[in-house]
Amino acid sequence: MFLIEYRGFIAPEILRLHPLNYVEYDKDDVLKDLVYRFNMGQDYAVIARKAS
Repeated sequence: MFLIEYRGFIAPEILRLHPLNYVEYDKDDVLKDLVYRFNMGQDYAVIARKAS
């Protein structure tokens, strides 16, 4: 986000797309936490507006 705002864009938003199989997040279970991190959105898009 820093780089986007540094380049003069405002209101940046990140859209995470195409997740793999959904696994419920449980920070107390090490294995589920690891599987969750590998199953996060595989693609992303940044949407922002150019400041005047």
